[in-house]
Amino acid sequence: MAKSAFPRISPLSLRVRSRDTETLAFLPPFLVVATLREIINMLVTPQRIVTNIRLDPKTRANGGRAVRQHQYNFRARQQDRSEDLMATGWGNLPTWAKNDPKNFWEAADEFEGVNRRVYNDVLILFPRELSLEENTELLKSYLSKELKDLPYSFAVHHSSSLDGGENPHCHVMMSERKLDGVERTPEIFFKRPNYKYPEKGGVKKDRDWNDRTKLERLRVSWADEVNVVLERKGLDKRADLRSYKRQGIDIEPEPKMEKKASDLLKVGILTKKTAKVLQLRERRNSPGQYLSSDKILKAVKDNKWSVYRELDVAKKAQYEIGGYRSKTNPDEVLFHPSNDPFIHGRRKQLTERYQKLQDRIQALKDYEKELMLIGTKDLKIHKDIDYSTKEALIDREHFDSLVQDSRRHQDRVRALSSSKGLKLSRGRGKDDN
Repeated sequence: MAKSAFPRISPLSLRVRSRDTETLAFLPPFLVVATLREIINMLVTPQRIVTNIRLDPKTRANGGRAVRQHQYNFRARQQDRSEDLMATGWGNLPTWAKNDPKNFWEAADEFEGVNRRVYNDVLILFPRELSLEENTELLKSYLSKELKDLPYSFAVHHSSSLDGGENPHCHVMMSERKLDGVERTPEIFFKRPNYKYPEKGGVKKDRDWNDRTKLERLRVSWADEVNVVLERKGLDKRADLRSYKRQGIDIEPEPKMEKKASDLLKVGILTKKTAKVLQLRERRNSPGQYLSSDKILKAVKDNKWSVYRELDVAKKAQYEIGGYRSKTNPDEVLFHPSNDPFIHGRRKQLTERYQKLQDRIQALKDYEKELMLIGTKDLKIHKDIDYSTKEALIDREHFDSLVQDSRRHQDRVRALSSSKGLKLSRGRGKDDN
């Protein structure tokens, strides 16, 4: 049996720390389960895998032709023939469809109302960590649970991705008409339901698919199914289909890229949206990360005031051992004479700390001025260094050149203004781009 990636924690007791003591708390089982999940999430941060689900409702009004999409998915037409078709399947088809999804979708195109949903197009991106057989079995289990009594067909494709890797995915077409066991002809099947005489009306639609939370619930369910398989295989990776914002990850999401843009890139044609996607991926895979200078400036200001508070504490500590403020330099602290060696050692420590804090404040002030000077820019910084310090910058030369260019531009503007007798107000620099 595969070894679990999670640490073993006793379900009987948990240590609870208070301010002064540490006690052993015995919890009831239903509380232990919830608490253990939180502890595991804090102790273990598994790598995230790439998988996703997209839902696109199709009507005749927005060009939804079910047969055409079905033939594309199944690679039935000559122009759609490709070697990437790996598996096909269907389920919950009515008797008149004769176990052929093409018959069902032809009837849907012909008899479904103009402004009604002909079908829902569901795209499932498979995780690369699982084999084709594992993904296919996982898909069948998932569809049997989520599309119970709902007619559907699916096609598994295995193409290449933009990064040169595999792109296993599945196209699922499903109807919201939920089978009720009553036999109907195709013409009646897609009519409006007759609640008094069900056999005279169409099959009732599952209105749960109109709920705004449906897609999120589908994604949560899919992630749970994938994680069960990953844990069974002993892989220390997990699926999480929530947005980066909801996961608490400060990463700019990629814009959705259509298949047409992806196909153009494969033949060397770069669109504007594709360029942005590639730029975001390059940034994400780089050793550093990109942050806006506005965000860095805010962190620098917060850090500066935090150091000011530390400086006040250090100054009061100096006053308590005979220190007083210099008349010539308000930032300098002098001391009254003392013959106590302990007092001398303590004064030396506090003086060194006070000087270091002053140096930190001066460095933060200089960095703050430079950030205000260059305006809004994207700066590349180290991920493991506090980005409110200048040491976090990866390309210091590029930053210094931006500062020099901004200063030269400011000097030119001031010289031009003074020659015309104008007086400039000091303000934050603008972005020239």
